[in-house]
Amino acid sequence: MLVTVVTPEPGAVEFLAHLELTDRRGEVPPEMPFVNLCWQVRRAPAFASKPDPYPEFVKRCFIFTAKGRTFLHQTERRKIPVRPADDPYNNPPWVQMYAASWLPLPKASPDSWADYSPDQYTTPVIGVVSRDGKYLAALANDSATVMAQAWHDCLHNNPQWTPANAPPLKRRWRLKVYAMPNDPNALLKRVRRHFPDALRYLCSEHAYLKMEM
Repeated sequence: MLVTVVTPEPGAVEFLAHLELTDRRGEVPPEMPFVNLCWQVRRAPAFASKPDPYPEFVKRCFIFTAKGRTFLHQTERRKIPVRPADDPYNNPPWVQMYAASWLPLPKASPDSWADYSPDQYTTPVIGVVSRDGKYLAALANDSATVMAQAWHDCLHNNPQWTPANAPPLKRRWRLKVYAMPNDPNALLKRVRRHFPDALRYLCSEHAYLKMEM
């Protein structure tokens, strides 16, 4: 059984999941389940894509790369493999996957719903700025190897089960959702406080690291 504990706090919500056996005869699964939190903002008018064209929503979504906070339309976005090159959803691409900078770039299959951008993130944080530019909402963890911006005004942060070498019943799946003023430095301060390992691959020369944590 998958047990998820949801804990609110000012400006954030934590999701913490673990496995439990339902009875003494239960068996530990051979593989940990894939937990896919599809975090959608389409029911939040201040953040939703409508009534604008979907590519305008993409322009408000961001990750952190070697250049600092990077809005997704500023990344190289490869066409959706499963759709024709001249498909309206490919001009520009409406969806994209992003891989961690400390790992080789994965290769998407020909029938994939999205391709991988060659612009890789330096910390597992993905977010969106409100339509008026005053606020941001973001997902963060310290273990994701792939993140995605997808079809339904949604972002996927994809934490791993950690520690990877722990017995299955001792592993945890954890992420936080943040809502705050549109200040990327303040966001990273909070992320570092909650996930000390999340910022370990950021380049020290960038301004968003030159701050009191």
